[in-house]
Amino acid sequence: MEQVCRRAIVINQGRIVWDGAVDELKRSVLATKILDLKLAGPLALDLPEVTIRHADRHTAKLEVDTARTRIEAVVRAILERNTVLEITITDPPLEEVIASLYESTDNRHVGDPP
Repeated sequence: MEQVCRRAIVINQGRIVWDGAVDELKRSVLATKILDLKLAGPLALDLPEVTIRHADRHTAKLEVDTARTRIEAVVRAILERNTVLEITITDPPLEEVIASLYESTDNRHVGDPP
């Protein structure tokens, strides 16, 4: 869907909960970025705003709450304590974004005030 569609409409229980651009949907619903790391050794990191989704001896997948911290600060902290061979920063998969819309308790339109 991400490669084909520029706009999405998400309906939950007969009510439109999102009608807009796909890229804006990702930024508005989940304020997170995913960092995929290839490392020379095990990950050394202790930041409360970072969730470690996966980590093994030479790889790690992190989720960063960009509403709480800047991605630059997280990358800087990673580089200070680790030998990074490769880093990729992406948005969360669209499936996770849409799932979070369905999980919201108030089902209001994402752009509406609380």
